[in-house]
Amino acid sequence: SATTQGRNPTPRIVEAPKRVDEICKLVLSLEPQLVVCSLQDFEVRTSDAFARLVEVCTRVNAQLIVDLSEHFELSSQPAPHGVLSYLSEHPLPDHVTLLFGLVHNRVYGDLELSFIVTENLDLLEKMSAAAELTYSRTPLLTQRYFGKIFADLLNFQLTALRRSKSEHLRLPRKASGPALLPLPQNILTAFSHPAIEVHSLELTSQHVRLDYGENCLASPLQLDSAIMESYLRQNISAHELNCERPIIELVEKRFGLNHFMERNVILGLGVAPLFCAALELVAARGETVALPTGAYGYFKAACDYVNVPCALVETSEKNRFKITAADLDKFLTQNRCHWLYLNGPIVNPTGAIYSNGEILDLLDVLEQHRCGLIFDTIFSGLEFSQKQMHMSLNRFRQSRQEQQTASKMLVLGGLSKELAAGGLRFGWAVSDDEDFAQALRARITGSPHTTVRYAARKIYLALNDPSHPIQKELEQQRKTLRNRAEKLTSVLNELGWEVLDAEGGLFVCASPRKYLELLGRDVSEAKIRQASDDIAIQLRIQTGLLVNSATWTGLPQQLRFVISVEEETLEAGIERLRQFDSNWQNQRR
Repeated sequence: SATTQGRNPTPRIVEAPKRVDEICKLVLSLEPQLVVCSLQDFEVRTSDAFARLVEVCTRVNAQLIVDLSEHFELSSQPAPHGVLSYLSEHPLPDHVTLLFGLVHNRVYGDLELSFIVTENLDLLEKMSAAAELTYSRTPLLTQRYFGKIFADLLNFQLTALRRSKSEHLRLPRKASGPALLPLPQNILTAFSHPAIEVHSLELTSQHVRLDYGENCLASPLQLDSAIMESYLRQNISAHELNCERPIIELVEKRFGLNHFMERNVILGLGVAPLFCAALELVAARGETVALPTGAYGYFKAACDYVNVPCALVETSEKNRFKITAADLDKFLTQNRCHWLYLNGPIVNPTGAIYSNGEILDLLDVLEQHRCGLIFDTIFSGLEFSQKQMHMSLNRFRQSRQEQQTASKMLVLGGLSKELAAGGLRFGWAVSDDEDFAQALRARITGSPHTTVRYAARKIYLALNDPSHPIQKELEQQRKTLRNRAEKLTSVLNELGWEVLDAEGGLFVCASPRKYLELLGRDVSEAKIRQASDDIAIQLRIQTGLLVNSATWTGLPQQLRFVISVEEETLEAGIERLRQFDSNWQNQRR
């Protein structure tokens, strides 16, 4: 049950008994909103106990989650399973969810995967949104591994039986009643952000996506060989799995920060779960976060989801939407914030780059106001000019040590953007505060598999070696991105857009100024933002081209175009832009 106090409900939790008959008695007495339980071995052999649970929870209008992990094994000769038999004969009620953790993996004991089974479409949509804000997605190699096992096991069925069952597969459906517990307002706000809502759009092969911010260019050959080697090798030593040391070296080489310790490096399944865990820790400490206007919309949505108070530091077009030291000082003087989140040196979504001096000036201001820094470097290595790839920020670290102040810096990074390896789900965080690092590690629920750690170590060793062949491949990638940015900029300028020149990253931002002329002058920022959003919507409706809206970017007139797509996708996107402009010209006549 729950009582409402303030913004969010406060749950009252009662430990469930082990046996179903006792659980049912307790449910009928307490009438809880949510029941989470598992079944005993003897209760799984038939469907009676499960059917009784479903019936009782239906009677009191309670959500039911049944954990069947211990009783589910991938085998060609599975034991009788009453719940699976129930599923083959009955639809799963809206309020019932089954949880399966694949905990009996005898081949890779440290390879984890769990999934839920539900026919409630509303629940699946909400969980997908929550996943986007907490762990993003399951590593591709894990999906392929278990997908292959499931496919092989299905081949044990007779073909006619398999065809008969596939013709009667049940798809998720909209709940017929209030089958979900009410969500707190902060979570509803997070789910309504354009960075999350876009995932609910129904897309076809006719759509052209320049809104999906992954690096879809070819991965370096060295990454492919490292992954292959990691699966072929046996008896890998602990030293060969040590990613922490080369990560520390990378942070030192690229940012001049040489006082981080290996023990303060935390590995995660991408940057998303690390950032979410950091926000949870910030929330638990009652602290607040500041974000620059124009930060990738995901981060504002993540703050809302975790319920961390979040304030926006205004940026301006004249500074290419980068925070200046003067603006930050003014903001922190008026607002007490404990952390500043900064996407750098390359800024998402604009592609602008903070110079070494600009970062140092910001760090000086943060030090004066005793405000920590969450420095997200995920786009590092994608600077169009190699001269901009290295910084020297150690002066800040040394000054803090000399003053013996409570140093607070959290640096985030990973493989996904620079190495075009989003499917691996490998991210890292390093903190200069040992207590913060230990608390953050305790909140991480999943870590990269040993095969990925082995491959990641080899890649980071290569990145730290200026003579390694991978450097030439990455230089070619930077050249490709620079050429694409220049080409798209030229087309957009030709069509009357006003483009922010990108210095790095996977994207270009531009204002549809020509199409906004009808608004006139002295129009409010809200109207300009809405008109810019409408243009993004019309691009999708009229031409099938998807770009990120002004609300998504957080900048009133700026739409974002992703350039790290396949060549034919970029060309199709340019053609759709010309088509949209032609439509607009015809409508004005």
